[in-house]
Amino acid sequence: MVENPPSLAEWRQKLFDLTDTVLLSQEEFEMYFPWIDNIYTHRSTQHYKKRPFTSHYWDCRMKGRPPGTNKSLNNPLAKKRKRLVRELNLCDVKIKISEYRPECISDPQTTQELQALHLDPQKFGHLAQARKSFWTIQRINGNGTNGVGDQLPARHRHTLEKSDEIKKSSAARWISEREKLTKRSLKPSRWKPTGLAWPTAKKHREEQGPEVTRFYGACFCPFSQRVWIALEAKGIPYQYCETNPFNKPKPTHLLEANPRGLVPAIRQGEWACGESTVILEYVSSITHNPRKPKERKKERKKEKKKGGVLMCWYTQLEDIDSNVPPLHPTDPRLRANCRLWIDMINTKLVPSFYSLLKSTTPESQVEARDRLKKDLTALVQAADEAGPWFLGDQMCLVDIHFAPFALRLSRLLQQHRGWAPPAPESRLQKWIDAIEDNPHVRNTTSAHPLYNNTFELLVRGCQVQEAD
Repeated sequence: MVENPPSLAEWRQKLFDLTDTVLLSQEEFEMYFPWIDNIYTHRSTQHYKKRPFTSHYWDCRMKGRPPGTNKSLNNPLAKKRKRLVRELNLCDVKIKISEYRPECISDPQTTQELQALHLDPQKFGHLAQARKSFWTIQRINGNGTNGVGDQLPARHRHTLEKSDEIKKSSAARWISEREKLTKRSLKPSRWKPTGLAWPTAKKHREEQGPEVTRFYGACFCPFSQRVWIALEAKGIPYQYCETNPFNKPKPTHLLEANPRGLVPAIRQGEWACGESTVILEYVSSITHNPRKPKERKKERKKEKKKGGVLMCWYTQLEDIDSNVPPLHPTDPRLRANCRLWIDMINTKLVPSFYSLLKSTTPESQVEARDRLKKDLTALVQAADEAGPWFLGDQMCLVDIHFAPFALRLSRLLQQHRGWAPPAPESRLQKWIDAIEDNPHVRNTTSAHPLYNNTFELLVRGCQVQEAD
């Protein structure tokens, strides 16, 4: 379908009146006929074995129709179709649409018939030379007369606007359906952050300029919370956009940021990214450089005088403000070690977590619990002994990758899958306590009921990712 073809109104009126035979190329027929197929209704098609064209016969839709007929002819008691009754013989216009294949030019009889239609010789010659299919549309005499007795094809007894009132064209219905799908995709998510996460989302839900980072996430999604924690920890300006990835069709803004239609995703101007591990790697390499309002005002005046544009408040890792702690250690060996255990969290611990989440039988739950305990033990043994964080007394990217799943051990697995909490003085419990007490984690964590109510959505999200 072409949404707005050139000279549409002129073509529609031309194909409605049909005072002369209209010649259309294949492209023109596919472009304009869907905009006028509501005027006519198809009656029959005639195929020719030895002729290189096909004829389609159509009646004006205002010819009339009987009341609704039964859905099944074999069952007279079947419910009748709902259809409006129109009087018969309101309009006697009949048209013939002929589809000519390229080989018709070499058929003398077909060529002679086409010449008799007084088609535009220049356009006809061009289509013949290109050896492409083309179409002709013309009014014809039917079995009845036009009521005058002049043996000429009947004219419409109504206007084009009346035909549009009776039924929408295929193209108009297509546009209407597309608009409905777009509105449905923009439907706000049923779920919203609760608890301490609600004030944080409310604070960042307003757009803050073209350079602001738009963050598309779901409050129940642990991968979204990873990115949310990092944005809060780095102090980067962002707009929080609560997005339901299960909306059908997928929200347009989400597909533009992540073609897979999954959360989380971020967008900065024309650039977008849609995987939590990649987003976190990117976020850890930039920082918001907070400057005092007076300083910003002075810089704006200077830039305005120079005719320049104020630079975005982002700096590279080497220029990090001393007030904002880095999420990656500066030591190359420690950084490599962190990346190693981030990979372990994503390739082993997270699948073990979801395996236990999805397991329904007691046997599969026991097996999944043992596997998750084994992965947690390996992660804890690799962490700093004193803690409480992975590298010691400061949160890093490993902690952010692990934090949403550590929170859900007590909020989901303990209640739904019989997960036993760690010993009070254990290194794992010390780590979880540090995560629970961290202000950036607390401010992105919803109240317990939200996680219980979205338990099935979390399982469903895992199944969607596995299908992808």
